[in-house]
Amino acid sequence: MCTQQMPDPRWGAHANALVHGTMFSFPGSGGHDDQAHPPIHPTRYSPGEADWSPEKARLYEFIVRHFLACAQAFSPCVPMSCAVRMQGVCSTR
Repeated sequence: MCTQQMPDPRWGAHANALVHGTMFSFPGSGGHDDQAHPPIHPTRYSPGEADWSPEKARLYEFIVRHFLACAQAFSPCVPMSCAVRMQGVCSTR
């Protein structure tokens, strides 16, 4: 399904990086299944249809972006520090 999303100018580069790079990770099984419905995901690629309302287009984009995010490996955490001086007082975090 990631491959189908590659032509899109909005998120195609990210889908391409998932397919051809090292970013892909199979989603985990999750910790809870309430059996209400199967997972929501795009079933095919669509550049958007002429009769789609703005709300429908935003919903489709949300579903695709969420799906791609779930297929991405976790980002590494890099500790950082920052020093700020304001009115002669220095604060470091």
